[in-house]
Amino acid sequence: MFFDASAKGVIDVAVSFGFVELFNAYFAQAMFGVVVVVLGMAGGFDYFSFAN
Repeated sequence: MFFDASAKGVIDVAVSFGFVELFNAYFAQAMFGVVVVVLGMAGGFDYFSFAN
């Protein structure tokens, strides 16, 4: 019984950790995309201001 309880706890932790890792990876990728877009827009604005 004790082994079953500890095994279930390990599985629960592993599953939770997996979800957290997936969420962190997705969140990091989304934030990186936003930063790239913002920097791209800022770079574009700088380019247009220099061109004018």
